[in-house]
Amino acid sequence: MNKKNKKIKLSFSEKNIILFVGNIHEGVLEDIRKFTDAQNKKFKLAVIFDPKSKSGKKIPKNKELDIFIKCDMSSKQKIKKALSPYKNQFLAVTVRSERDVQYFQRIIPFVKNTVKVPDVKSLDYATSKLKMRKRLISYDKKIAPLFMPVKNTKKETIDKIEKKIGFPLIIKPSGLANSALISSCQNKKELEDSLKKTFKNIDKIHKSVDGRGKKEIIVEQFLFGKMYSLDVCITDKGKVYFLPFVREVIANEVGYNDFFTYKTLIPVKLSDVDIRSGQNTAKKAIKAIGLKNSVAHIDLMKTKDGWKIIEIAARIGAFRRKIYKLSYNINQSLNDILNKLSKKPLIPVKILGHSVVFSFFAEKEGKLKKIEGIRKVRKLNSFYSLNIKKKMEEKCLFAKNGGTGVLTVTLFNKDEKKLNKDIKELEKYIKIKTK
Repeated sequence: MNKKNKKIKLSFSEKNIILFVGNIHEGVLEDIRKFTDAQNKKFKLAVIFDPKSKSGKKIPKNKELDIFIKCDMSSKQKIKKALSPYKNQFLAVTVRSERDVQYFQRIIPFVKNTVKVPDVKSLDYATSKLKMRKRLISYDKKIAPLFMPVKNTKKETIDKIEKKIGFPLIIKPSGLANSALISSCQNKKELEDSLKKTFKNIDKIHKSVDGRGKKEIIVEQFLFGKMYSLDVCITDKGKVYFLPFVREVIANEVGYNDFFTYKTLIPVKLSDVDIRSGQNTAKKAIKAIGLKNSVAHIDLMKTKDGWKIIEIAARIGAFRRKIYKLSYNINQSLNDILNKLSKKPLIPVKILGHSVVFSFFAEKEGKLKKIEGIRKVRKLNSFYSLNIKKKMEEKCLFAKNGGTGVLTVTLFNKDEKKLNKDIKELEKYIKIKTK
């Protein structure tokens, strides 16, 4: 544990509960518990969840948790009743999963007078692609791609899209995570066909993954460049603390006709000028949606015309807890809590090594039959962890059709050359067979 943790003084009267809303990713509670054990005050870790939701069904009876609060999140009265036994005992309230932000929004009115939380409207902007882009464009039209909402597939709509956005372009549904139903179009015929398919499937996919907000569809300009992301901590005063940039390699960059994040790498090689420019663009996006008292995950595209904002989410980014810790010894789970306690986040800058996370989808859609290469991958010098997300015979779909990944693999090595060698071996070994 970072020795700096012991220097942080926390003194609160009756407040001793750290509340998580919805699903808690593996390892997060351990990170928080290690910190709280170093303090002179005992903290309780709690979770509030809707047992009927997708994430609620996955809440484990983790021994690290002290309090489980089951609640029907569709009812304000039931939320108030569920929280009332712990009134004025909450030290911090936070959320980790994208799909649970909607429940966090419903809880905020009942805790905002006792803990530091984001404004509900800012979370609304951060979860709706349409509202987010409207705010970005109104703040600074240079920081976001051209876009427009789409409500039908009529000829006049297709013509308007061609005139305003042009080709190539991207179709994106609002309120869905993990690149679900995102597709690209090169011409009017592809646009019409893809929109019809998206309108046909959006209700089913939205329901199956606990989609947020309205079922809206937008089209936006296809950007050429490299994708990066970074996590930040934003104080109640609007001060932004930046974590290191991360490189996101999107599937279409490596030959897939899809837009999921194929691999995530850290650290990255960017000039000081590019880093400052990217941070300034990210700061504009944060101000545009008015986000405070929160961590945020921001996706950016580095283009020939400068940095463009792709998404901004009011949560810690996927895999960030793991790769930030491996490569920098940054504990972002802890920083999230410290930020809500008006404490400065701990962001070491010394590079400890090189990390990469691969997300593998099936090459062909169908029922999962076999995953080849796992034993060989585990023997790689850089191997760190492997997580199989689907069972045999479970259906595998592409992300653009609403599917999710089959497995993730994390590699880490202090030596970048050795890591790159193992990356090549990994990509040769893993084969996902479907039928």
